[in-house]
Order: sequence, then structure tokens, then C-alpha cells
Amino acid sequence: KEGRDERKKRQKKKKKKKKKKKKKKMMMKKEEEMLANVEVEGKRKPKKSEDRKRWNKKRREGNYGKERKKRQLSLLLLL
Repeated sequence: KEGRDERKKRQKKKKKKKKKKKKKKMMMKKEEEMLANVEVEGKRKPKKSEDRKRWNKKRREGNYGKERKKRQLSLLLLL
């Protein structure tokens, strides 16, 4: 019983420490994002819509897009 209590105490302490570390990491990340949002020498952080546009463009022109086009063409030929 005593051993178990000690172990539980240790685990609780470890969990608390881990949680604290995670919280600190998140705060650091948020801080970095805030700094990134501030314009740095005329450069600004791209908006989500711009990122999405860029990602979609890459997706269209990449391997996935080529495969998709092939599939659509084959379906059209079947009709």
C-alpha cells in the first residue's frame, strides 16, 4: 500500500510537470505567432485564404491533380 501511494504521488508530480511544460511550450508558440503577425520589413504573414489558394494550386498541379485529370478523361471516354 505504501509503495503504491508513493508511485501515485510520483506519477501525479510527473503529470503536473509535463502539463506545465506543455503550457509553457504553447505560450512560446503563441508568442512567436504574435511576433510573426507583426509586419517585419514590409513582409506580412499570408492570410489563410492565400495559403489555401497556394496549397490548392500545388495540389492541382501535383501528382494528385494529374491522376484526377486522367480519371476524369477516362470517365468521359466511357460515356
